Amino acid sequence: MVQDGDKITAAAYVRVAPGDDLGERKAEIQRAVIRKYAARRGLIIPDEYWFIDECSGLKGDRPGLQQVLRLSRERKIQAVLVSHLSALHRYVPTLIRVIRALDKDGVEVVPILEGPVLDAFLDAFSRAAGGSLAV
Repeated sequence: MVQDGDKITAAAYVRVAPGDDLGERKAEIQRAVIRKYAARRGLIIPDEYWFIDECSGLKGDRPGLQQVLRLSRERKIQAVLVSHLSALHRYVPTLIRVIRALDKDGVEVVPILEGPVLDAFLDAFSRAAGGSLAV
């Protein structure tokens, strides 16, 4: 679990829907939420570790997310910050695969605006699934 004061390098991932007239504004809001969270906790997000995809929440081909997963495999990050878990994917089986891939590399997913309620749900789901889905 990401703790205040930990020297953790994180990636930031933002997703917005294509063709959304407010897409840029929504992306900026997500970036602001992530920046504020990281600053409060002393997390390091290098400029090149900020990723944004403009795609449907169900689309599988996401260059930004693929970059996050590459950083995870290369052990260059310890956390991925997102405003909401659905930024990673809205199709639950794919979302679980993404979380498990990150978890396998020791990377924590931090859905900033979903906090303790989501943590409790994922803990229960993880126990039922017989695996780790720590976020």
